Amino acid sequence: MDEHPLPVKGLVLGWDSTYLPHWYSVEWADAGGRYHGAEVPTWAGIPPPDEPGIVPIPISFQDPGINLRYVKFAFPPRTFTQRASLEEIRFLYDWGPDDDATYNPLVGACCLPDGKCTTVTERMCDTYG
Repeated sequence: MDEHPLPVKGLVLGWDSTYLPHWYSVEWADAGGRYHGAEVPTWAGIPPPDEPGIVPIPISFQDPGINLRYVKFAFPPRTFTQRASLEEIRFLYDWGPDDDATYNPLVGACCLPDGKCTTVTERMCDTYG
């Protein structure tokens, strides 16, 4: 298994809202195989939500973006005092800084009344139909 091509900042565990387990740990490793602990929120003593659904629990890898290869979950015996269901795992990627456009780009082509088609702005398309 190779490293993920995008740097990873963390993940979100989506637990069924009937019971939120606690006291578990999450670790991550890069290609070197050395594991590091992730920051897992403690939900002990907090009642589950009143409404059914999926409760997203964010897990931070505490680094700006790592080259992830492995994720390990450890669930000690006291983790599940009730039946629980992990419905989804979503990874949070470090996409880098956004590159906003410095100008409004041209958007498409319109045919002018003389039959000549050209690339124009949306406003010009409205003018020429």
